[in-house]
Amino acid sequence: MAAGTAAVALLGSGAASPVWLCSRAAAASISAPGAGYLEVGSDGGVFTFGLAGFHGSLGGVRLAKPAVGMAATPDGGGYWVASADGGVFTFGDAGFFGSLGGRRLAAPVVGMVATPTGRGYWLVTANGGVFTFGDAIFAGSATGSGLHFVGMAVTGSGHGYWLVASNGAVRAFGDAPALTARSGGSPTAPVVAIARTPDGGGFWLAGSDGSVTPYGDAESLGSAAGQRLSGPIVGMASTSSGQGYWLVGRDGGIFSFGDAPYVGSLGDVHLSAPIVGMTALLLPAPVTAPSPGAPPTTTPTTPTTTPPTTTTTTLPFPVLSGGGAAPFTAPPPPGTGTVFTGASPVASGTVPAGGATVEGSAGGATAEVTVPAGALPGGTVVSIYPAADPGGLTLPAGATYLDAFGISWEAPGGGTPTASAPITLTITDPGIAVGDAVYEVG
Repeated sequence: MAAGTAAVALLGSGAASPVWLCSRAAAASISAPGAGYLEVGSDGGVFTFGLAGFHGSLGGVRLAKPAVGMAATPDGGGYWVASADGGVFTFGDAGFFGSLGGRRLAAPVVGMVATPTGRGYWLVTANGGVFTFGDAIFAGSATGSGLHFVGMAVTGSGHGYWLVASNGAVRAFGDAPALTARSGGSPTAPVVAIARTPDGGGFWLAGSDGSVTPYGDAESLGSAAGQRLSGPIVGMASTSSGQGYWLVGRDGGIFSFGDAPYVGSLGDVHLSAPIVGMTALLLPAPVTAPSPGAPPTTTPTTPTTTPPTTTTTTLPFPVLSGGGAAPFTAPPPPGTGTVFTGASPVASGTVPAGGATVEGSAGGATAEVTVPAGALPGGTVVSIYPAADPGGLTLPAGATYLDAFGISWEAPGGGTPTASAPITLTITDPGIAVGDAVYEVG
């Protein structure tokens, strides 16, 4: 995420979903490049969080075999979904380079990985078979090993890869080095996923119990082992810095460690099919913002003159902008006795069943609320409110106020239904810097 933009996923009812943004807080930041991830269900449904854009899914499409995994394009503008029979489905700017659909397989496909260029991908099967498409290079397979493989990770060069089996055995091919576990550790539960470090000198193995085992130069940054899980862990993804990772459960719950930001999950959402995997945006690592009062660095960094990115040009929904009188009654501000009480909406829009984005501005900042298809009943009115009295906020120590936006919605028949899928609020303000944080109020 570029400086100037922050995003957060919202769930719950439209009567209680305000958030506010403050600067230089000592809390975990979500405003970092790559602060986004996607989850995929066995029915092909795709769920996006943070900066990850939604470009379509297979939800509602009858699949011959269940979806088993997904991969994102390098620029974050698209993704692929793979099914157990080797079918490959493309969305956004993801190119189609072939599939195994219609081919008789000795074992089902269990995962896919994109090439570093985004112009190809690999499919891996449960018996260790490796199939290449586009510019993906074949460096060997593990068929005949008798192992049950569950995943694959590719080196940074794209000239090698690791295959991991459910018992923790790892097979290396091409320029992928053979690595050993740090501190003599070993997986404590069946392995379900693998994620590598940026330099390819290490990787992590995730167990179904939430355990994480580092290999090579990968660091141990925490795990969910010992926690009471609503469902087993099914997937894993690492940050572009290699200093963090996420785990995802079958129920869609997200566990974040190290510098991996938490930007939402499906843990409290009733799903029509279990989650089977995840992927993260493959965007550059962030440039760390200086602490308050710290002298400016003279080390060359990414230019700060680049306009902040927004999601409005890539969303497959109509954009409902406003600020004037609406031809309907907007729902009241969120919360009672909050800083939003008495405020007037800066934007309101009637959201169709197919989803929409409501966009409004206040105080030099722009707020976009993206409602995915089916998240709210068709005809629901969604409104964006600015803070009527920011002075009523109690800021954390060392924090300064930037923006506050409250989100409220009301269904056609009245009431504020709970969203069935994450609704994303994106705030764009030149004053937002890397390291800022988003908080919920009310």
